[in-house]
Amino acid sequence: MLDPGQDFALPYLSKEEEDVIARGIALFHGQRFTGSLDTEQGALYVLMTGKWKKTARFVERIHSGPVGDAQNFIT
Repeated sequence: MLDPGQDFALPYLSKEEEDVIARGIALFHGQRFTGSLDTEQGALYVLMTGKWKKTARFVERIHSGPVGDAQNFIT
């Protein structure tokens, strides 16, 4: 984790009352926190760094209609 040749990222967590919430990814340069990515940006970051395999599936809402209507989403 403290290898001088590579920066690192960790899960970015917060506490809301009694629950722990995953907020995204915390980014570090050296031993200093430099910023964070939300969960959507974090998924893209992990994909681009090669930590996942060569493909990933994302589902995005493209229309504001009912959640049960598949035509409101794209994969």
